[in-house]
Amino acid sequence: MYLYLIGYLAVLGYFIKNNLIFHKRVLVSGKDRTKAAVFLGILFVSIPLIYAFSMRDLSVGSDTNGVYYDIYYNGYVVNSWQETLYESLFIYFGRFVHKIYPTFRFFLGVSCAIICATFFSFFIKRKKEINVVVAFCLFFVLIYLPSYNILRQMLAVAVSFIGYLYLEKGRPAAACFVFLLASFLHVTA
Repeated sequence: MYLYLIGYLAVLGYFIKNNLIFHKRVLVSGKDRTKAAVFLGILFVSIPLIYAFSMRDLSVGSDTNGVYYDIYYNGYVVNSWQETLYESLFIYFGRFVHKIYPTFRFFLGVSCAIICATFFSFFIKRKKEINVVVAFCLFFVLIYLPSYNILRQMLAVAVSFIGYLYLEKGRPAAACFVFLLASFLHVTA
């Protein structure tokens, strides 16, 4: 699985370095389709990572089988235990995803999609300011791989990152609200 991901990163780096995806502006039949092209680029980047994340063996990741699988099937999501205020947004998130498609692997895939989309869209928007290949590699090592073990924490980091973007835009009230939401995913946010 890891050889698959390393090969994927090498191919992705080649595409980004040679500017074959994420062009600055895309015109189709004279109409500006830049947002659609960026969305398709994020999908191109995310799908292999989401697939690997959700289809892995459940023994991969110290918390996957023991904590998240238990929370999903034996507790709050499927059996609807009475939720607590402590990290309750994570429980509601699990219930919402379960109503869409009731499998644990789908839950893992949606969680990974949120994490990937948050960071990848930021990297693409900052393409002129940062080296996107380095940013993707750092994301892979520092965010993606640890999220196999600490899923709730990485979801909270992704939501907190959205709050950081509000701070950059000069909207501290919105940022505080998003940071508060992140703390309901995981208290360490």
